[in-house]
Amino acid sequence: MGFLGMRLNINFRPVQWSAGVVLCLCALFFVPVFLTAAHSADKLPLAAGILVNKAQAMAQKGEINRAVQLLEAFKAKQAGAGEKEIRQKGYDHYFIYFLLGNWYSTLDQAARAAENYKLSVKRLPGFSEAWLNLARVQYETADFNGAAESFLKGYDTSEAPKAIYLYYAAVCRFQAGGIKKNALENALAIFKRIEIDHPDEMTLEWKETLVNIYFGLDRYSEALPYLEELAEKSEGAKQKQWREVLLYQYLSLNMKKKALSYARFLTREDTLEPKWWKALCHIHLEDGRQEKALSALLVYGYLTPMDEEEKMLAADLYMSLEVPGQASLLYEEILRNGPDKGERDTVVKLVNALTLIYDRDRSLAFIEKGLAISRDKRLLRIKARLLFEDEAFEKAMAVYRELARIEKKPGQSLLMLGYCAMNLKQYNTARESFLKAKAWKNQKKPARQMLKQIDAFLKEKEQARLKGAGEEQP
Repeated sequence: MGFLGMRLNINFRPVQWSAGVVLCLCALFFVPVFLTAAHSADKLPLAAGILVNKAQAMAQKGEINRAVQLLEAFKAKQAGAGEKEIRQKGYDHYFIYFLLGNWYSTLDQAARAAENYKLSVKRLPGFSEAWLNLARVQYETADFNGAAESFLKGYDTSEAPKAIYLYYAAVCRFQAGGIKKNALENALAIFKRIEIDHPDEMTLEWKETLVNIYFGLDRYSEALPYLEELAEKSEGAKQKQWREVLLYQYLSLNMKKKALSYARFLTREDTLEPKWWKALCHIHLEDGRQEKALSALLVYGYLTPMDEEEKMLAADLYMSLEVPGQASLLYEEILRNGPDKGERDTVVKLVNALTLIYDRDRSLAFIEKGLAISRDKRLLRIKARLLFEDEAFEKAMAVYRELARIEKKPGQSLLMLGYCAMNLKQYNTARESFLKAKAWKNQKKPARQMLKQIDAFLKEKEQARLKGAGEEQP
């Protein structure tokens, strides 16, 4: 009996983008408020410096609102002043805006903080700290494209550029466009900068993000090296997840040798995990190794209860490997668990298995159960054949008559009906059946041969009758 072609459903899927990676930005990049030596070229004028010191003292006491009011009042003086006075007094000094940005951010006024950070970097475009804090508040106001640009500016203007600035720029770019291809391409380009400029700083978490970007671009083969590293170096539940994804990718990319080798490795490395045995079964099935597929499936069944579909697959594999006894046990178990939409098919399979182990009585019993559900043609054919083999020709005839009525191509049933009638010496019925069977291509030859035998027999019988009648005449 040929293999029935069932397949296991393997629910391996790529890991989806996790918003948690992005949300941790909210706690980062609040740069200290003092004026750094890097920006001393544009020193605060004396009056502004005195005011800043006073405002910082207020802020240190927790009087942030008063500090803001003091700087806002000082900044407002530029409205009636000339350009020279504004510059000399420092009314619009970048550091004034920077401090206001920090304190507005502390007061959860993200929009006003962003406004002041923008004025700060406008006055001093190389002010890295202001760019980074601007990126933070832009993220808070869902301006992800703006945040990405600001992170890049913060990186490019920093005296000691850090890889994490690029990483968050990539994350924000991704957030800005979701699954749109151009957003993903932009995020990927930023990751390439990290790999070139900071190859040793790529953490596993960052590589997870990179893998998701490759997946979003359908560039699965390029994600493989990172997937392999994640599957090897991650720990605990996360490692199992990435191993699952990697195996799925090997299968999806039709890398059969890799998939087989990796599935075998996983069953050795994590022997008690059922999903690896299920995957190994699937791989063996795809390549037609039915005996090995069954072995893997049986191990899977020892580790976790099989569902009905998996039991059916095991039973079908037993049948394909000519072990009908084990197959019959599984088919019967499936039927005991209750009716389902495939019950008729299961009954047919069970009957076939029981027939092969010569358990004809149980086979006929299950046929009757199946026929009580539906007059399934497959069951009727098996019943008729078993009755014919048991020489119960009257009962077999009744079944073949029913088949001849309901089949679209009843040639074989008509032929068998004729054989039954022959065995019962119902020659007229046999002749009628063979005449009908002769109309069908596959039964034409045997039907004609039987008609010749019937005609010859009836002719011989008639001649014998006539001869006997002649001898009786005086």
